[in-house]
Amino acid sequence: MLLKLTEKQRRWLGFISVASCIALIFTDQSILPVAIPTIQKDLLATSFQGQWMINSYLLSMAVFILAAGKLSGIIGYRRIFLLGLTIFLFASLFCAISINSIWLISFRFIQGIGAAMMIPSSYTILLDLFPANRRGLAVGINTAVGSFFLSLAPYIGGLLTQYLSWRWVFWINIPICFIGQIFGILAIGKSETTNDKFDFKGFFLFSLAMISIILAFMQAKIWGWFSPAIIMLFIISIIFFLFFLAITKKSKYPYIDFSLFKYKIFSSVSLIIFLQMLTTGITIFWAIYFQYLFGFSPAKAGFVMLIVSIPIIVMAPIGGILMDKYSVKVPTIIGLALTLFSFIWFVIFFHTGSILMLLPSLLTLGWGMTFSLTPTSAAGITSVPNNMRGMAAGMFGTFRNVGRSIGFAIVGAILLNGEHLFFSKDLQKSSLTDSLDPNAFDGLLAKAPKAIDIFDKLSKNAQEIVKSSYIAATTKAFIIANVFAAFLAFISLIWVIIRLKKTKVKK
Repeated sequence: MLLKLTEKQRRWLGFISVASCIALIFTDQSILPVAIPTIQKDLLATSFQGQWMINSYLLSMAVFILAAGKLSGIIGYRRIFLLGLTIFLFASLFCAISINSIWLISFRFIQGIGAAMMIPSSYTILLDLFPANRRGLAVGINTAVGSFFLSLAPYIGGLLTQYLSWRWVFWINIPICFIGQIFGILAIGKSETTNDKFDFKGFFLFSLAMISIILAFMQAKIWGWFSPAIIMLFIISIIFFLFFLAITKKSKYPYIDFSLFKYKIFSSVSLIIFLQMLTTGITIFWAIYFQYLFGFSPAKAGFVMLIVSIPIIVMAPIGGILMDKYSVKVPTIIGLALTLFSFIWFVIFFHTGSILMLLPSLLTLGWGMTFSLTPTSAAGITSVPNNMRGMAAGMFGTFRNVGRSIGFAIVGAILLNGEHLFFSKDLQKSSLTDSLDPNAFDGLLAKAPKAIDIFDKLSKNAQEIVKSSYIAATTKAFIIANVFAAFLAFISLIWVIIRLKKTKVKK
């Protein structure tokens, strides 16, 4: 089939295949949160289950993205890319027809596996499709496509949820996947493979360590922070990671090449990326809580998150210019300072519920993330030898997804535990509500049928107490979570100033 296409046709069909899939991957990272309140109501899901709907996708990407990069080199980038696309297509189909929350969570996890398989192979495919003098343009356009859809996704999700159905968040993936699959089969040629061996032991130990620690943070509210199950999960995570380190030292083809960390810029950048993604985990909840606390429609909440994402596109070139002219220190420090400012402003003015008042926070968050992530990633990859840059890029992808997933889990635990604590205390203050079970009202702000049914059976006075107490508790927990994010941003800024001051950074 490849012979029937001219080189130009093959090149651009392959580009469309890759770019469409990158658009899907980035879209599905940020499209779902705005639909969570509606999904909770439709599938009778708890707030906790709503969090898993988001984090299962992030978790599977964090676990499998590095493995996919390694397998791409061993069995071929074309095979891994098309397999990942197929998995993503069928997972999206089953997400769209979900009949309960467990179903949706499970197939979101599988969807993340498909996404993880496509990311590392997509860039190699582009480099193979285009000549050397046009590769920069192709990769740049592909990156811009991903950033654009990452920015637009919350608004698209809001519109689909409000005017069609939340299921269309997944239905729209299917024709795009199908087109990407056809074009990929036609245009992407077979890739060269290596004789490297895949470190299955390292992969399983690393995966189990990551899954255990994230599961512990996610389940802590349900099982209790000091329950035997949670303590055991933390212990298991540490044990698996120690075994992973021991095996890695002896492996000829290690799953993670820790020799990369001897390069100071790489090690510094790795922690910066992890901390920034850990810090901004709270922002995934913003679209949800705008609907809970201010009654925003899904479309309006999506529009607010679109504002956050606009600077990601606009400011990326400026961050690169600052790095080229001065060093990576300048945009990184500016970016972290802007992130800190964003959270401080958000905490102070959140109670207004005004988009105009929150605008400085929304804009500086996107600006700060762009300045602190884009130049640092470029500096980190170029700081290692050419033959190790593929591994470095894969490591950064892992740090981004692990940081985002753990950050989401920690913030989710703060929100759920804080909300339960404050709500329980407020209910005890009145004889009308002191005998009520706080857990019975989970999902009240999302208008979950079970919670609404119990709420409707209360007296009018009791309803007023429950509703005001629930809103107050949710607001307090949300503010505390954002204060925690501001604290992390402050710690990150101080660490970067000290660390990069001692490190010589090439311009």
